[in-house]
Amino acid sequence: MSCEATTTEILHKRGLRATWQRQVIACELQHAAGHRSAQQILDGIQQLQPALNASTVYRTLAAFRELGLVSETNLGTGELSYAWLGDERHHHLICRECQQTLELSHEYLAELRAAILDDHGFDATVDHFAIFGLCRECRAAAHA
Repeated sequence: MSCEATTTEILHKRGLRATWQRQVIACELQHAAGHRSAQQILDGIQQLQPALNASTVYRTLAAFRELGLVSETNLGTGELSYAWLGDERHHHLICRECQQTLELSHEYLAELRAAILDDHGFDATVDHFAIFGLCRECRAAAHA
């Protein structure tokens, strides 16, 4: 199934019209390697669709975020980054020293979410986290 067909199905299930703008933004995110800023998304699309403007990209990303289709994360660069989630959830460990980013399984935070619900009755949205610290190599270098 093509990206456009899949996206149309997903958007209709979530109650959104599958406009060409939403489809190209969703496909750009789905085919991206990793996280992309709104400007990177716009730049990638405008090569083939010069009529797309920045405000449409920002509005669409906000709508996708509200529907849980994309994550919006500050990965330490000072700029928000977006990644297509679909039905998959993942998280990141980001080294403050070398900026290496490691992917973390959702299972770690699924347990935290369950504990928060049990202990506090609070149903936390745990879709996408960026956790900052020091990677193994930087920790070893700091202790050498």
